[in-house]
Amino acid sequence: MHSAEECRTALQKLAGRLSELSPAERDQYFGNRTMSVAIPDLGVTFVTRLGSGDDPVREAAPGAWIRQWASEFAVTDKRVIVKVGFVSRRTIEINMSKVESVEVNQDIFARLFNYGTIVVIGTGGTKEPFDLIDDPLAFRRAVQSQQA
Repeated sequence: MHSAEECRTALQKLAGRLSELSPAERDQYFGNRTMSVAIPDLGVTFVTRLGSGDDPVREAAPGAWIRQWASEFAVTDKRVIVKVGFVSRRTIEINMSKVESVEVNQDIFARLFNYGTIVVIGTGGTKEPFDLIDDPLAFRRAVQSQQA
């Protein structure tokens, strides 16, 4: 078995190779996506942003691979879909026209490890919070880009 540091180094090399693509190719194939790799044997999850090559591969919060494996997020031009949980499942589907905003809450530890709580705020003030979400700012950007 390899160590966590060896896995991190290999992922950093992969991210660096992807940065060799032209900016147009990176946008076509990856857009503004984050790659995460869970290694359950080592109990670690690594995350990095694809394409730029200069974003470091960092370790996600402890136990994040379970939450990530059991979570689904989708943003389309028509709706926002969030499904979280394995044993008990929580799902929200909201029409894009009914989404007022997406709030992101992160303490200092969450900012360091790039996770946080997202709160989908619908028209009328309804709030749907989802805790321990990997890269919550990317989710908010995805919603905002569809609203524009």
